[in-house]
Parts: sequence; C-alpha cells; structure tokens
Amino acid sequence: MIVGQQQQIQNYVRELVARHGRTRSALLPVLQAIEQRHASIGDFAMQVVADELGIHPAEVYGVVSFYAFLHHAPTGRFQIRLCRTVSCALANTARVARQLENELGIPFG
Repeated sequence: MIVGQQQQIQNYVRELVARHGRTRSALLPVLQAIEQRHASIGDFAMQVVADELGIHPAEVYGVVSFYAFLHHAPTGRFQIRLCRTVSCALANTARVARQLENELGIPFG
C-alpha cells in the first residue's frame, strides 16, 4: 500500500504529538521536527499540527512566521545570517555583507 505524502505528514505529526504531548509547549519542538524532516513547514502540516494540539491554525502560522529558524517554504542548502544591531553595524557588518555578496555572486535576502 502506498501512503501519500499528506498521510505521511499526518502520521508523523501524530507521532510527534504523542512524544511531546498535546500542550502549547509542544508546538515549537513539533514544528522543528517537521522542518528537520521535510525542509519546511507547509500549510497542510500547520493545519494538522493545529488540529492535533487543539489550537487555531493562525497561531501555528504565527509561530512559523515569527521565528527566523522556521520556514514556510524550502530554503537554500546554506544560510548566512548577519547581525543587524547597532553594535554590529558599528563593527562594519555592511562591509562584510558586501564582501560576501561579491564573493558569492548573490545578494542578501
């Protein structure tokens, strides 16, 4: 029997919820595990997580969109992050960013 991708996601989410519990505190570890396995957290996965934890899907989406380490869509193989605080700007992160863009041939963003 071939199990579809949505069924696989649903089974995996149920497994994660069984491991972490059905509380709000389980939301972040469940999302992190989904992203680790599937490279991103799609709409269907967010809906299943919301259903299994008994919370509104907008809350799940809010967490996914708030945290920089969670992604709604697949990302590149490597990610480079530069600090954007005043202290980092004073340390000349703009120069570092320019150099990375020149060497890699791609812009930030």
